[in-house]
Amino acid sequence: MDAETAEDRIRDLEDRRYQALISGDADRLEVLLHDQLVYTHSTGAVERKPEMLTKLRAGRYVYHRIQHPIEEILVIGSTALVLQSMKVDVSVDGRLLQLTSRSLAVWVEANGEWRLVAYQPTPVPRDA
Repeated sequence: MDAETAEDRIRDLEDRRYQALISGDADRLEVLLHDQLVYTHSTGAVERKPEMLTKLRAGRYVYHRIQHPIEEILVIGSTALVLQSMKVDVSVDGRLLQLTSRSLAVWVEANGEWRLVAYQPTPVPRDA
């Protein structure tokens, strides 16, 4: 797969991932996630795929709004790094949070399928 095609595919997968989060569709999200997913939240808490999906299914995470403009996608072999800004309104265990972050999403390709293997946001202070 050439880099331009891979970038387009990753951009589409990122859109699908955020749509699944907003709709609370853990089944749709599950197929996008690598089995070895390491998902770091802006609080620093780290979850693996089963824990994240369980909490989403239980309604512990309710995403109300996500803006995620992609600034750059770097495709290096079978790995894609997605650099983006993100603004999120999310309820976590019933508590509404409004988050602004810069984030790195890491996708890996195996057997023609891309899966999210890592996600790391860095909170942006409100006065920045």
